[in-house]
Amino acid sequence: MRRKICLLLLTLAALMLPVFMVGAEGNGAAPAGTPDAVHTPAPTDIPGPDVRFTRDFSSRYAEYGDQVTIAYTVRNDGALPIENVVIKDSLVGEVGTVDALGPGERKTISVRVNITKNCTSSPSIVYEYDGEKHTETCGSERISLAKVDLKVELDADKTNVAPGEMVTLRLSLVNEGNVNLYGLRAEEPVLGEMGSLVSALPPGEECVVTRTVQMKSTGTFQFMISGTSDTGGAISVQSNEMSVLVTPVAAEIRLILRAEADRTQLDGPGQVTFSLYVDNECSLELRNVTLSEERKGVIRELVFVPTGEMPAITEVYDVLENGTYRFQAQVTDSVGDRLTVYSEPIEIRIIDEDAEPTPEPSGGLNTPEPQGTTIPIHGGSPYRMEENPATFEKLMFGTSIILAAVLMIWYMTEKFRRFAERRRKARRRRKQKKNKRTNAKK
Repeated sequence: MRRKICLLLLTLAALMLPVFMVGAEGNGAAPAGTPDAVHTPAPTDIPGPDVRFTRDFSSRYAEYGDQVTIAYTVRNDGALPIENVVIKDSLVGEVGTVDALGPGERKTISVRVNITKNCTSSPSIVYEYDGEKHTETCGSERISLAKVDLKVELDADKTNVAPGEMVTLRLSLVNEGNVNLYGLRAEEPVLGEMGSLVSALPPGEECVVTRTVQMKSTGTFQFMISGTSDTGGAISVQSNEMSVLVTPVAAEIRLILRAEADRTQLDGPGQVTFSLYVDNECSLELRNVTLSEERKGVIRELVFVPTGEMPAITEVYDVLENGTYRFQAQVTDSVGDRLTVYSEPIEIRIIDEDAEPTPEPSGGLNTPEPQGTTIPIHGGSPYRMEENPATFEKLMFGTSIILAAVLMIWYMTEKFRRFAERRRKARRRRKQKKNKRTNAKK
């Protein structure tokens, strides 16, 4: 019995010996003579991927129909190559693929996008690194349709001044668009080149510049503003016109008013035609001269009275009784003082005040020609003293026709000039776009 127990213990000891050897080997204390196959080495550490993915725009703003170039760059800063790189963008779909990029290598792929509306670019890449797939993204950015809108307003601190007085012109520029404006310059036909107004004008910002001018005569100012925008296109905007009147003070105004009547005696109630002559003896033109008669009131307002005597202005009155007619002209100077000049009074007498008004002759083939005393004139036809002169009406009618023709010619010329200017600007923009596309291809 004892022998059997000893054999059993020896057998158990023999079976447990390999277990103790493995445990000792795991603790770094393997006994001598242990086979090498029992030792398992620790795995080697492999660093993760390091990929840089960026995107650049040729412009964040574009005019309708323009093309924007988008460049996508992939750079492998990791220790192992990356493979099967696929670049995508929500704006254009699949951009392109790269078979492999070794450590430190980079690749750039560019595409052109035609812009017809506001859009957003959201790119990403998918690649393999050490047999595993990875994804990198780039932040979303917006490409907007450019709205180039520069508001230009011109005003002055005074619009009616005396000769030699100083006037301050104020030019206001407001960027009402959504793109930056650069290198804004101003030019005026009378004042010339004003130089650079502001180097950059962001959206919503305002720039105000002033210019002081000594006024020697009435003048009209209008500025032309030029520059560029974020899209690279040239801009050109014209301000409103601002007129400054130079009016002499009341002490320097020399205005003469003469009045004549076609007749001073009537057989009965009838009509009398008065002719008014305005003579401006100042060296400057006068503005807003009001003509009136003391009893009848305002006749008309003369907006512009040049130096010298103006053509006659006629006014017809119904005369029903004896009376004296006196005309006057009123003008306001640069400081607001009003000057009034009077004509010599004209007395109209009716011989028979109880007579009925003389009826107007009715038109027709049998209407008799009025008889009157004629005075022979050398080298011309006789002049009838009783006839109402119509020379002024014909002169005014002819003058009106000539003025209308001049205005029409000026209007068509100005319209053609503006049309030609727009065509030049369009050609310049197309040339700039063509140069941009040529440079982009290079």
